Amino acid sequence: SSGINAEYGDSVKIGLLKNLSHFLKNVSLRHREELLYQMKEIQKCEDQKNWRYRQTFANQLPQLSELYTTKEVYDHIQPIVFDLSTDQVSQVRRASFTVLSKLVQRFKNDPEYLSTTCNMIRNKFGNSNRCTYRQGYVLICREMIRDGQY
Repeated sequence: SSGINAEYGDSVKIGLLKNLSHFLKNVSLRHREELLYQMKEIQKCEDQKNWRYRQTFANQLPQLSELYTTKEVYDHIQPIVFDLSTDQVSQVRRASFTVLSKLVQRFKNDPEYLSTTCNMIRNKFGNSNRCTYRQGYVLICREMIRDGQY
């Protein structure tokens, strides 16, 4: 019986995460801003054993970032994306690489944010001693090419 409840709870959590951006579009700006400050906690609270939560959360970040100012995205969402980009599970990392590309695209009109973000990507991934990080750099660049940025 507890297995059924746990399974039901997992599907509800995944469903909530998949629809988080749709939900936030319909709440007041004040509530949306309050949740922005709690997003890091949402990421941390997700069950570390269930990587699908983190992948689903990562997949929602591009839509969530559209609901906030560029500064809010830079200050609050970008750090989450960088955390997810070094996740132990490759599917989570790959989802975050797509988000990093979207953030670079988002920051293209703000030279400071763009430069800082690109330098962070280059330093963290391109110049890394870790093979998986350098592979990640190639995948991030591929996403940028797909997004028509280069």
